[in-house]
Amino acid sequence: KFTIHVSHQRALMSVCPQGMRAFAEALSKGGLHNLIHLNLRNVMIGSEGMKDVAQALSKGALKHLTHLNLNGNTIGSQGMKDFVQALSKGALKHLTHLNLGGNTIGSEGMKDLAQLLSKRKRALNNLTYLNLGKNRIGSEGINDFLQGSRPFIVHQSANADQCRS
Repeated sequence: KFTIHVSHQRALMSVCPQGMRAFAEALSKGGLHNLIHLNLRNVMIGSEGMKDVAQALSKGALKHLTHLNLNGNTIGSQGMKDFVQALSKGALKHLTHLNLGGNTIGSEGMKDLAQLLSKRKRALNNLTYLNLGKNRIGSEGINDFLQGSRPFIVHQSANADQCRS
């Protein structure tokens, strides 16, 4: 098991859409199957890139991952919807740390995440750290999160500071 770090300073792919698609395809084919930490901070994945990653996750990629940093990637509500859909199918069962800070998931993306966390049947049962800061979630998104995820908030830590409307 090992860790990979990709950031804008050490761009494995500066991430153009083709680069993220190639990365996701490699994941789908079993590349990095023993990875436990993945840091994709500030590589500008975007919603389209998140769709590619979500498809790879749905196919069982990164099944041993415990830490995922997606901070600062311009992932919007559609990218979040795709990510949540993969998680709802059992992807990333061992994830304990998820950093979604500094994206643009908005209240719609937050609503999707809140619905996923409220079910908590197969998704994110091991999650102990969640960063949602700087996502323009707004009060509606925060309310959805609090209503749907109260057991998560009580027992786990969640960072939603600086959520701007």
